[in-house]
Amino acid sequence: RKIQNIKEFFNFEKIDDKFNWKNLRIGVVDGSNSRNMSERLGVRYGVYAACYQIYEGDKLIEENFFGDYISQNQIDDPELASKVLSFKRFLLEREVALSCLKDKDLDYLVIDGSFFGYRGDIRPYLEEEEVQINEEFFKVGEIIEDLTKKTLELLRTNKALGIIKRSRLSVIDGWLTYKFKSEEYCLNMNDKYILSFLMPPKSIFTYSSLLEKPYSYYHFSKFRKLFRKYYGKEDIKSILNRAEKEIKEIVDILKCPLEEFLSTDRYFVRCSNLSYPFELEVPKSMFIKPILVYFLNFYNEATGLPFLLDLVDESITLPSGFLREFVEEIEAHLVKEALPKEDIFLAFSYINPQKLED
Repeated sequence: RKIQNIKEFFNFEKIDDKFNWKNLRIGVVDGSNSRNMSERLGVRYGVYAACYQIYEGDKLIEENFFGDYISQNQIDDPELASKVLSFKRFLLEREVALSCLKDKDLDYLVIDGSFFGYRGDIRPYLEEEEVQINEEFFKVGEIIEDLTKKTLELLRTNKALGIIKRSRLSVIDGWLTYKFKSEEYCLNMNDKYILSFLMPPKSIFTYSSLLEKPYSYYHFSKFRKLFRKYYGKEDIKSILNRAEKEIKEIVDILKCPLEEFLSTDRYFVRCSNLSYPFELEVPKSMFIKPILVYFLNFYNEATGLPFLLDLVDESITLPSGFLREFVEEIEAHLVKEALPKEDIFLAFSYINPQKLED
């Protein structure tokens, strides 16, 4: 009932399906990395990979895979190595995406996740001095800077869009709190769940239809988190200003122009009443009607997501045991090089010999 009480505030636009979606040429890029680092007595390893697939309509016409690894001395920080592994995977995804847009004559390119999805917990790693990965010394901030640079290049093509599978935004509750100056109308649910009750099938919802300029979905999602902490101590406008300030701090850390960070809009797309809507991030200047029709005709009813995203995810996910086999292959090559077997055995022994790694 509480959800139905807010329905009047929302405008859902029907997707016009009068478009020949089978003529579209669409690329999709996704990546994966090992869930854990391989912990051996002498060295620590992690692997990462990316894949692209090209579709003409619903037909897969091309795909390719790319991969690499990182290694780190055992005495160094394992959490830092895991984070570098994640950043390296993001960077490879951006490089593959840019290459596809340059060489594959695409109408659109889909990435898995939001454009700046790596921004969440980068602050502690920027304070690190040089780290040693793959026997080279560099600063983590340099990887993040390169990642932001390539993300902005991707945005500027005006052909790339991101699909966010694990949507956690709480913009609607933030907007309701700000509008009514209390939590009375709040639902304490994320937006995807709320919209699942409200959106009709074959429709879209965009935050820009709800929010007043100059504020974006970033501001109200952040405002929702800050409201409980500062309500009663500061007025509503001051809390929103605080949210705006925190977003600017994140942007400064990323070394990204604020106007470009805020240059995207978020849509929710619902293909069927039997599935949840999915979240879409697109540049505000992008013409998206053709690809909306594409999604409407080529989606997985079990997940509510476009088939191409489910298919590339299935293709690129690293299977259990992959990292263990990779490290064993390195060990085997070293044995062939006639290095002392005792030294190799010690370097590649498990830290915990009672358990095999995944």
